[in-house]
Amino acid sequence: MYRVTVSLQAPKGPVFRVISRRAEATGKTFEEMKKFYMDQIPSTLCHPYEVAKAALFLVSDDSSGVTAQHFCVSGGIEVL
Repeated sequence: MYRVTVSLQAPKGPVFRVISRRAEATGKTFEEMKKFYMDQIPSTLCHPYEVAKAALFLVSDDSSGVTAQHFCVSGGIEVL
C-alpha cells in the first residue's frame, strides 16, 4: 500500500516582493505600502522564508498525519 498524502500550500497575501511591486506601480514608497498592509493585517507580513518553511513541513515525515489540508501562508490577510 502506498502512503500518499495530498495537501495544498497557497501562499497568498503580501510578501515583500509583492509590496515592492505594488509600491512601484502606485508611485508610493515601500514604507508607505508596507504601512498600508500592516494597518490591515491582524498578524504580520509574511516573509518568503515562512512560505518555504510551510512547504518543507509538507514534504517532511513530520507531516505524515496531514492530508487533504489547505495551508494558507499569508500572515493573516485572508481574514480581512
